[in-house]
Amino acid sequence: MKSQEIAVAPGGCLRSQPVAAFVCAACEFSSELRIVQGEKIINAKSMMGVLSLGAQRTKTLTLEAEGPDERQALERLVPMLKRLFLG
Repeated sequence: MKSQEIAVAPGGCLRSQPVAAFVCAACEFSSELRIVQGEKIINAKSMMGVLSLGAQRTKTLTLEAEGPDERQALERLVPMLKRLFLG
């Protein structure tokens, strides 16, 4: 399993179109992809799950990837996730 921590701007508002692009990109990978924010763990391939992260008040989240293409998934998805949360 590989993971990367990402700084976020707490209380930001996530827009559905960029989240949809992130989720579509995540679905292209066969690895299991999870976003961990505090105690909350969501499936990165779930639109509703990713949208729910915008309501949290934390300073970091972690993208975890486990599977055959985990390295490629992190390389592609971490920058997208940073844009979602830092605008």
